[in-house]
Amino acid sequence: MGCPRARRSQSRQCGDEGNPRLDRNVVAREPHRREGIPRRSDSPARRPSTAASRAASTPSTWTNSTAGLTLPSSTARRPSGAESRTASCATSRRTRQPTRPVLRRRPLVAVGPPRARVVRKAGSRVKRRLLNFLLSNCVWKAHVHGRLHPGLKRGILRVPRSTRMKIASLLIAFSCAAVAQQDMGVITGLVTDATGAAVPGARVLVTNRETGESRAAETTHAGAYTAGPLRIGRYNVAVEKEGFKRSLQQDVEVHAQDRVRADLRLEIGQIAENISVTAESPLLQSETSTLSKVVEQHEIRGLPLNGRNFQQLAWLTAGVTPATGSRDRESGFNSHGQQMTQNSFLIDGIDNNNNIMGMQDRKMQVVVPSLDAVAEFKVQTSNYSAEFGKSSGAVMIVSIKSGSNQFHGTAYEYMRNNIFDARDMFNYVDRTGDGKADPESLRQNQFGATFGGPIRRNKTFFFASWEGRRERYSQTDQAVVPNADERNGIFSRGLATINDPATRQPFANNQIPRSRFDPVAVKLLDLWPQPNFSGSGTRNNFIRNPPWRLDRDNWDTRVDHSLSEKDKMFGRVSIARYQGRRESVFPEPARGGQANERAVDANPARSLAFSYTRILRPALLNEFRYGFLRQVADKRELTDETFASLTSKYGIVGIPQAGRLFGLPSIALSGRVSYQGLGEPGSMPNYKIHQVHQYLDNVSWNRGNHNFKFGADMRWNRSDIFGGATSHGNFTFDGQFTGISLADFLLGSAGQVSLTTQLLGQMRFRNYMLYALDDWKLTPRLTVNLGLRYELSTPWWEKHDNMNRLELAAGPNFNTITRAGYCGGSSSCRGLVNLDTNNWAPRVGLAYQWRRGTVIRAGFGVFYGGQGALGADGRGINNFPYNRSITAQSAGGQPALILANGVPPNFLGSPAAAPPANVNWTTWQDNFPEPQVAQWNLAVQRELTRTLSLTVAYVGSGTSYIMDAYNINGSDPGPVATETNRRLIPRWNTISFRSPYGHSTYHGLDAQLEKNYASGVSFTAGYTWSHAIDNIAEQFGSGGGGLQNFKDFNSARGNSNFDVRHRFVSATVWETPFGKGRRWMNRGGLLNHALGGWQLSGMIAMQTGHNFLITIPNPRTVLGATAVGGWWPDRIADPRLGTRTADRWFNGAAFVIPRNQDGTYRYGNAGRGILNGDGQFNIDAGLLKTFQVTERIGVQLRWEIFNLTNTPTLGDPNVSLGSPDFGTSRGTVSTPRQMQFALRLSF
Repeated sequence: MGCPRARRSQSRQCGDEGNPRLDRNVVAREPHRREGIPRRSDSPARRPSTAASRAASTPSTWTNSTAGLTLPSSTARRPSGAESRTASCATSRRTRQPTRPVLRRRPLVAVGPPRARVVRKAGSRVKRRLLNFLLSNCVWKAHVHGRLHPGLKRGILRVPRSTRMKIASLLIAFSCAAVAQQDMGVITGLVTDATGAAVPGARVLVTNRETGESRAAETTHAGAYTAGPLRIGRYNVAVEKEGFKRSLQQDVEVHAQDRVRADLRLEIGQIAENISVTAESPLLQSETSTLSKVVEQHEIRGLPLNGRNFQQLAWLTAGVTPATGSRDRESGFNSHGQQMTQNSFLIDGIDNNNNIMGMQDRKMQVVVPSLDAVAEFKVQTSNYSAEFGKSSGAVMIVSIKSGSNQFHGTAYEYMRNNIFDARDMFNYVDRTGDGKADPESLRQNQFGATFGGPIRRNKTFFFASWEGRRERYSQTDQAVVPNADERNGIFSRGLATINDPATRQPFANNQIPRSRFDPVAVKLLDLWPQPNFSGSGTRNNFIRNPPWRLDRDNWDTRVDHSLSEKDKMFGRVSIARYQGRRESVFPEPARGGQANERAVDANPARSLAFSYTRILRPALLNEFRYGFLRQVADKRELTDETFASLTSKYGIVGIPQAGRLFGLPSIALSGRVSYQGLGEPGSMPNYKIHQVHQYLDNVSWNRGNHNFKFGADMRWNRSDIFGGATSHGNFTFDGQFTGISLADFLLGSAGQVSLTTQLLGQMRFRNYMLYALDDWKLTPRLTVNLGLRYELSTPWWEKHDNMNRLELAAGPNFNTITRAGYCGGSSSCRGLVNLDTNNWAPRVGLAYQWRRGTVIRAGFGVFYGGQGALGADGRGINNFPYNRSITAQSAGGQPALILANGVPPNFLGSPAAAPPANVNWTTWQDNFPEPQVAQWNLAVQRELTRTLSLTVAYVGSGTSYIMDAYNINGSDPGPVATETNRRLIPRWNTISFRSPYGHSTYHGLDAQLEKNYASGVSFTAGYTWSHAIDNIAEQFGSGGGGLQNFKDFNSARGNSNFDVRHRFVSATVWETPFGKGRRWMNRGGLLNHALGGWQLSGMIAMQTGHNFLITIPNPRTVLGATAVGGWWPDRIADPRLGTRTADRWFNGAAFVIPRNQDGTYRYGNAGRGILNGDGQFNIDAGLLKTFQVTERIGVQLRWEIFNLTNTPTLGDPNVSLGSPDFGTSRGTVSTPRQMQFALRLSF
């Protein structure tokens, strides 16, 4: 760094701004000295000659080492006199004794090419200047790091290269930036004397208690100081000034994104005298408007967690509800009315978000560190700062542990066995032969170890962890299979009258003659197992507990190194391995056609993080981070029998043998009277890779009462997709010809046939994000948080341009097809949509300490979310001719296909020919904005006692441009015979249109009571009342809610399927006050071993049920309408019941098929979210006993119970109008009571 000139005063040595021997009178007269401005030696006796300085500082090429730009000597400009003096000053620092130079100011010297005029297009001058500035930097970065994205290259906003170079140099030199880096915090406060007057010029030193790392600061003229960014941990804060006693505040705890207040008071005396106090954890958040919760080590270590996934602790935050529709403990959560796909997960400040659909367990994170590897994590739910983006839900900041000056480690084993578990209420299997149903089998072991410590004391530290998990278990599956009569064509149970499709008259005695059976159907019929069960209260007559297997390993390694007092760095590597096999309801190859979670899975993943931090001046800091993320989803068929051999064996002909396929085609028996199907689901096999390179650069600058933060975040995304789609073939029998799906199957009359080539695409896109913020300490009681963020995301494009779309402006027949790479009215020729350049996200908030013990906080912000997992494989890569998808449906009373005849030749058409009949398309509109969220909050926080606080907050939001897909080639209700002719394009099938039509609103009231950990007790409790309304169903949630009429989006507005009106949650950790070091019986010996070291912990969760709606199955055969997203019946009465049971959850008679007075069909009026499911009541408890073997070695025994009261939470009831099981629930989304035992060693 050079030393700028300043006005003349007393001389100082160049760079002595950190010298504790500075004359304090000079500091007081020179405010810029307190801001850490370096000095330059200007003593005439030591100043080299002008010629000598030019010779020493003028190289053959002039290089800006920060920006990495080099100009050849022929164009190199000669350094200015200021630069020569800078070089002289640097030499003086290295070789000469301290002197007192004359202080002068000098301007900053910009390094880069000559100034060039920016070429602007028409439009707002201010807006165009800002866009030129931001986009030109993006274009330059794309040139530096690789191929330039064509959407930026082909004329969005062209900027001369000279200007791009200059902006790039400036951005890198000043660096695009942020403080309190995403996983760090700061300590701030006021230094006053005994009278309360501010003490300027006092020296502040903040030291980490575990690593010895220190950070210096100096108070401003108002007595304020800020030290940071600081890694999470505990710190000592010392302040001293001549004429005052040295003041020390110990054990100040810093969390991620915290601004911890630590005020100190100086008393008159000698510096050698010390005043020391121990800090208490702050109860009030008086420096930020962000609503958040920190989960600390005592909660991570002490609370019972089923599966040891730290994400479950996020559910303790007010405004957070677990995701619906899954009993899996690793599923996501909803935060303050946002979809769970809009949450953002960060590990050590690096992206950790799962962007692949179909991952096992619906996991939202790529790598899930071991619970023992997590130092802490923080959940930000509302109005977080502008350095966070690409999400509109919660932000979870996870920090991996670092080593310290002491060696620490753990080794553990957690065990679960079904011997100690209760039985699920719908599990009817007797495994032991005692005549009673038994719990599902389970053998689960979780084991691992951690170790960390110093490599070089106070210099280099390491931490490593490994955890393995082995599960062998089963899950009860129930199904409907044909009984003995039905296998012979006899339908005598009165489910429906069987009609002869040839005559449209009922079969005699409701029996199909065997001579009419389809020969292929006869062969396939034997794949259904015989009924083995009755008595569930439904038509289910088959039960099986298929075996499941899961093997998982996680490795995390982190190394922190201090190059010098000004240079810090760390690196982290995380590796995850997941292998599983989940068998289906039927043995192979019958399988049962269940969802693609029943598969052989291999999901390896890895995450890398690197950080380098440089203190440029005491008040100016820069950090660069690089992150790499890679995950693979590899799903394969369960059977080893090839597709070719099985289709040949059962006589299914005409399906092309594309790639390596295993298993049977999918045979679906749907409709009012349905049966469990056969074969593979449509998505097998499924192989996806998602990869992200992330470049982050952050700068923080503290000046006076302002803490400025600036930053840039760039992400290069790659998503490779290989999927089976329906390459096995899908045959649907829905009962439209006979009245029962199985009868249609026996006759071989398929209502619909789907077939595709194997999906293949290599998708790419990039994100560019800039932000600036200022935490302004307006008064000692008022802090204002200001921020502005800009996000630019390129459209998805395919590496080989294998994308196209229909041009909606071409007319009603959509005859124009635009291929990627050929501009058809879009700004991005490869992405086929216009680039969204208007994503400005202002943030404003305030925190006001109204009176002692009370803080009022308020905030407003604009946020932009992602388009979800549909972004890549929901684009035009599956369009003809690249990936051909054909769906043939019945027409004019004729089946789509006779099973014995097989698939017709050339069913998929030829890539060189025109699109064939019944083709499926995916398209989208020109303008595709990112989801935009306006969010606001008002909170009051009150300190009730020294360790107890209460926060009450109102949170609201409005969201626009939520993406969804619907079929625009649909027909309104009408005669069944003319449904095809009433489509937009009768010769085509589905045209899936991606459109950001969705919108939502949310209003919630949060109350959070927290007791900080003290005297062995911590407690948190949260209550949330909320109401979420939208017109679009969550992508992965339960409860349905698809769009009924795409011509009327507002008709779908209703309660969100994840709307939970009331939720209460609490958690407690209590260490008994007996034994050595405790309040009572503070002694060692046998009494301590017997009574000491006990700990009780528990979590309670209660909530109302989420919403669902009633649907009409097979609207094409019932209403004569094409399925768009979902069809609703009419509601003619109140469907709610006073007493709800699993056998009758709602009044099914309240819903009927919608008809006009003349008998014609129409859209239903039932609406979305009109009924709610079962509520939740759950208690988890833990009992721990720790034996302190030595002062540093402890052994712990744990006993944990999940769902202590064994209270079931019923799953959604059957919502298909006309189904024999309509309104009944035969499953749970909660786990029965389970126990876990553990043995832990720590040192």
